Amino acid sequence: MRNTMGKTMLGAALALLLAGAQAAPVSLSYSGVGEPGWWGTPSTATGTGFFSTKSGSYSGTIGLEDLESFSFTLTFKYKTYTDVLNFDLDTLKTFNASFGANGVDGLALDTENVRSNVLWGQAFHVRGQGQNQAWSENFDLPGYLSRGQITATMDNNSQVPEPASLALVLAALGGAGLAARKRRSA
Repeated sequence: MRNTMGKTMLGAALALLLAGAQAAPVSLSYSGVGEPGWWGTPSTATGTGFFSTKSGSYSGTIGLEDLESFSFTLTFKYKTYTDVLNFDLDTLKTFNASFGANGVDGLALDTENVRSNVLWGQAFHVRGQGQNQAWSENFDLPGYLSRGQITATMDNNSQVPEPASLALVLAALGGAGLAARKRRSA
């Protein structure tokens, strides 16, 4: 009976540690416009998405092989037409992100061309989070279909807990285990 209780307490502690070590996915948001040039009316585009890692760790530099999931939806509008293009891990060709004290410091990615339902198929590219460092394009059309800025935001509410918080959880579990043990032996 004691051995079972000890294993149960150890399992609960490990589950709490593993659950606490999982950080939330990184959210992506994009806003861009097309070149008016020969288009006449400029296009507009917005996008949202996220990515998450296999390990749940968001520090240092991660690459395509470190991703568990990637999802990005680009809504492209030209005149009265709207296309919604969905990019996922299978359409992602390259990916690189770096993390620092303030969250995502660097982001670069390339997707394959995804077919559209109304207008033109598009690929999406990112070379940073500054102005005009993200764009969508079609290999068969000149210029950018949209060009703008992407932001990558980590959810601070779901970050890995501080070591002191984890120590308190473990101390509480240990105290509960000792109390249960004393009740049985009394």
